[in-house]
Amino acid sequence: MGAAVCVMAAGLVTGCTGDDGGSSTTTPTSTGSTMTGKVSEGTGTVAGARKELEDFTCSADSKGQWAAKGTVTNTGDSKQRYTVQVLISKSKTSTVIGSADKSFELAPKKSMDVTLAKVVVSTAKGLVCTPVVTKEPAQ
Repeated sequence: MGAAVCVMAAGLVTGCTGDDGGSSTTTPTSTGSTMTGKVSEGTGTVAGARKELEDFTCSADSKGQWAAKGTVTNTGDSKQRYTVQVLISKSKTSTVIGSADKSFELAPKKSMDVTLAKVVVSTAKGLVCTPVVTKEPAQ
């Protein structure tokens, strides 16, 4: 079995892809400062789709309410189910302090505006906003 590549944000495993291109999920457990997880093979149908998110903006208002928006375009030839997730994290430690997500189906060659109005409230300095977009064939 080949090595697996995992995406991690502040100790939170958000997804893994095996070297065969298949998708995997994890069930993490936390014990103090140590985190372990069991990787199970998925169906291999989930794919990254960050390039299909355009005009992305993410910021906090004067009261610290973070919000994000952008437009997702299905550039393919089949209906897809998209999930847009936004992570607000500390730039120095990558600790995620808040997140929000939205899932929806989109027909081929169609676009949809996506707004995540209430991601987290924080007036802390040094925060960054990271979008994560995935897609899979619609059922």
